[in-house]
Amino acid sequence: MLEELKNITIDENDTIKNSIKKLNLSGKRTLIVVDKKNKLLGTLSDGDIRKSILKVFNLNTKIKNLYQKNPLYLTEKSYTNEEAKKLFISKKITLIPLINSKKTLTSFVSIDNFFDSKEIPHNNFKIPVIIMAGGLGTRLKPFTNVLPKPLLPFENKTIIDRIISNCESYNLTDIFISINTQSKVLRAYLEEMYKNSSIKIRYIEEKKPLGTIGSIKLLSNKRFKTFMVINCDIISFFDYSSFFDFHKKKKNHISFVVSQKQLANPYGVCKKDRKNNFVQIVEKPITNHLINVGIYLINSDIIKYIPRNKEFNATDLINLVKTKNKRIGIFPVSEDCWSDLGQWNQYNSFLKNYDN
Repeated sequence: MLEELKNITIDENDTIKNSIKKLNLSGKRTLIVVDKKNKLLGTLSDGDIRKSILKVFNLNTKIKNLYQKNPLYLTEKSYTNEEAKKLFISKKITLIPLINSKKTLTSFVSIDNFFDSKEIPHNNFKIPVIIMAGGLGTRLKPFTNVLPKPLLPFENKTIIDRIISNCESYNLTDIFISINTQSKVLRAYLEEMYKNSSIKIRYIEEKKPLGTIGSIKLLSNKRFKTFMVINCDIISFFDYSSFFDFHKKKKNHISFVVSQKQLANPYGVCKKDRKNNFVQIVEKPITNHLINVGIYLINSDIIKYIPRNKEFNATDLINLVKTKNKRIGIFPVSEDCWSDLGQWNQYNSFLKNYDN
C-alpha cells in the first residue's frame, strides 16, 4: 500500500506536467495533494487538470492554485464500506483519502474496491461507437499496400482490436465500423474475430470517399441520442467516462478531444515592431497549440447537418454547427494520453520502442 500511496500523492509545488504523468502511471482519475509531512492538503482530479490546461496553457505551471483545497475524506479507523460507497455514487468521485486524527494521509479507498468496471456508476453510458475505418491509409504506405491500416499491429493486437478492446472496458459494445468498398479483408477479419463475442459489430459502407465524418449520414434512421466517433488510427489512454460526463454536464451538442502539442518551426523567425522595424530573430521557435485528436461525442440531432453522399469532414461539421448556435465543447487531454498511428513517424517510433 505504501508504494501505491506514493504513486498517487503529489506536492502542491509540483507541475501540471508531472501530475499528468502521475495520473497516467497510477491509472487513477485523482491525485492526493500532501505536504512534506504527508498531511492532507487536497485532491487534484483529471477534470481540474483539464481546466488548468485550457486556462493557463503551460504544463510547467505549479498545481498550487489548481487543486481542490476542501477535499472529501474519511477517517481510517471509523469509516464503513457503506459510507464510502454512498460517497462514490452521490458525489461521482473515484477516490477518497483516508486520514488519522492528525489529518495525516494513511491510505485511500478507490471506487474499484467496491464495483467492477461494468458496475461503476460513471461507466454506465450505453451509447453506440462509430469507428471511422474507411480511409485508404496513404500516409502509411507501403504497409497499407499489404494490410488495411486498421489491421496493422499495435503491441500484441491490431490497431482496430485495441480500439474495440478499449471500448469494451467501458461496456461500449454496440459498434459501427465505417468501411469502404475495398475493405473485404478487414470485414472478413472482424466477422471471424468477433463472431462469438458480446460485441455487436455493424458496418457502414461508403460507396465513394465521404471524408472523415460524411458516412455518419447513413445512420440518420437509427434511434439513439448520443454516439461516439473514433478515427481508426487513434489509440487513446484517457478515461472515456470522464469525457461522457463532460459532454452531458455541459449539455453540448458536439464535444471533441483536444491535446496540447508543441510544434517547432524549422526556420529562424524574425520579429518586428508595429513600424516594421527589426526587433530580434528567434532560431526554430517552439509554439503551443491545442490540436484536434479525432475522438468525438455527437448528439444525433446534429446528423441533419451532414450532407448526403458528399465528402464532409469533422472540421466542416464543427464549424457549421457553430454557426447554428449549438453548444460545442473541447475536452483537453495530455500528449501522453493518445497516439496517432496514422502518422508514419509516430507508427515507426512505436515499432522501434516495441522491438526494444
